[in-house]
Amino acid sequence: MSSSTQWTVGQLRAELVGLPDDTPLVIDIYLDPTGIARRRVPVVGAGYGPDIDPTDPLFEGQEYPLTAGYGDARAEPGTGQAP
Repeated sequence: MSSSTQWTVGQLRAELVGLPDDTPLVIDIYLDPTGIARRRVPVVGAGYGPDIDPTDPLFEGQEYPLTAGYGDARAEPGTGQAP
């Protein structure tokens, strides 16, 4: 299992270098402490919500949220079914 240390934007950005812009993002959610059982869900959004400015001083020092969808990340878009 990978480390449970929380990542920063800089770490994520460094990992994404060289990947095509249309590469889908997923989150593996560990279901047990060993990391063997996990569920993969799609990233479907990011940020604090519509009409919210993340540069507002109110958000300074806060975590930046990514939104995970419900369902299988390998599902065909709009169907919920694996290809």
